[in-house]
Amino acid sequence: DFVLAGRVARFRLGPYDRSLPLVIDPVIEFVSYLGGAGADSGASVAVDAAGNIYVAGSTNSGDFPTTPGSLKTGKSAGRYMAFVTKLSPDGSKILYSTYLGGDGDSGASGLQVDAAGNAYVTGAAGQNYPTTPGAYQASPALGFVTKLSPAGDRLVYSAVISAWPSAIAIDAAGSAFVTGTPDSSFVATPGAFQRSLAPGICPGTFVLSANAPCLDAFVLKLRPDGSAPTYATFLGGTDNDTTVAIAVDAAGNAIVTGNTESSNFPVTAGAIQSSFHGKIVFGPISYGDGFVTKLNASGSGLVYSTYLGGANRDAGLALALDGAGNAYVAGITESADFPTTPGVLHATFIGTPPIMPGSGGNGFVTKIDPGGRLLYSTFVLGYTGAIAIDGGGYAYFEASASG
Repeated sequence: DFVLAGRVARFRLGPYDRSLPLVIDPVIEFVSYLGGAGADSGASVAVDAAGNIYVAGSTNSGDFPTTPGSLKTGKSAGRYMAFVTKLSPDGSKILYSTYLGGDGDSGASGLQVDAAGNAYVTGAAGQNYPTTPGAYQASPALGFVTKLSPAGDRLVYSAVISAWPSAIAIDAAGSAFVTGTPDSSFVATPGAFQRSLAPGICPGTFVLSANAPCLDAFVLKLRPDGSAPTYATFLGGTDNDTTVAIAVDAAGNAIVTGNTESSNFPVTAGAIQSSFHGKIVFGPISYGDGFVTKLNASGSGLVYSTYLGGANRDAGLALALDGAGNAYVAGITESADFPTTPGVLHATFIGTPPIMPGSGGNGFVTKIDPGGRLLYSTFVLGYTGAIAIDGGGYAYFEASASG
């Protein structure tokens, strides 16, 4: 059985045959499928204060399970649509399940739930994505930010933006913070940290365009009623920059992580890494460094911003904050010189760095204090794509095998 030693759960062993291998099976609360006859993909999971589980993603299954009374129980024939499903804490019951979408392909990429049980969902909008009166509506409508009622039967608000969102976070006031890749028509707000797309041409960004502009990231904060941005800013340099995760601290500062191929990505004085370690090009694919950036509460400046990487491919994939505002970043690295600290789990690369980019590597977990100072950094075995922090500051992460 389990025994608690301080904040650490350990196994307590009874008598057993020591001539045989000892096998300890973890306890699985439940495992369940969720989907229909077509292609179904979950992209984000959240849990509310009562332990209910929310899942969002995309599906083209006409028989994806939906519930009576949910916002939308039918889908457009042959189209991908976003879905949001709420499960009971033990996974035995679907409390609600609904489609989100219009006439074109849509899909959810991020999900958060507030204290009242409202679900905030973001993703690719598709044609004629449903919006609500008074909600922010940018053109072209490429992405969506939708707030669902606790019962999943009503749009509290539904806004569309000129960007492709990758992740969402919410603050205590119910403001939604969204990050991802902006369209060139994305409009920054007056006083924003970066008012325009950084100039740069990246021929490989779009296959049919030799003069394609490079991709920047964006951070957008919506008012609690979804009516307009509190702020909206570009974030990036003159090469491709992407964000995949966002978190918000108690003071309203937004922290994002991702990948940059820009040698002039904005960094702050005293950063953990102030210089770019180089762009790796392998055929039509290129790789750069990871980065972590913390914007102030008004979106007008940087609290800190740093590269995070080495000589090979590196990318931040997940982000979490503890109660003190420390940021825990997880991701992938193929760099033997990725920054680590003494005394950690794995201060040196596990195995051999790959010969070519994308062929293998390690994960990493890095902890950064609220001012941008490195507290610890370690390699881990396998790419880390999700991370969570408990009340004691212990980091729990998901890792997939490399290869």
